[in-house]
Amino acid sequence: MHWIWRTLIGIIAGCTYFSLLFSIEAFYDLCYRLCRWIDTRCGFLPSEGFAWLIVFVLPISLVTLGAFGVATRVFGLQRTRQTHCRQCQQVLRQLHEPRCPRCGEPI
Repeated sequence: MHWIWRTLIGIIAGCTYFSLLFSIEAFYDLCYRLCRWIDTRCGFLPSEGFAWLIVFVLPISLVTLGAFGVATRVFGLQRTRQTHCRQCQQVLRQLHEPRCPRCGEPI
């Protein structure tokens, strides 16, 4: 499977996960509570963009990367369709005789 399709599967999985997990009101409430928690712990009030990053972007990114990893594991990397030598794995193309140029293995 091509990496573009695996990436799209990951993005769709991440967005679907987040859309099923949160409503907009719950998202804004979580951002507000995160900003207040950081304010009480660290003594500064972070911007809304920072809370957006932590609450929205980070979980979607983690789910997307996880789905990409699973898709890569399940479908494997795309292999080339070239003929290789059975003994030394040399790519066999443009041969003048039916024999591996590196090790001499007959084809």
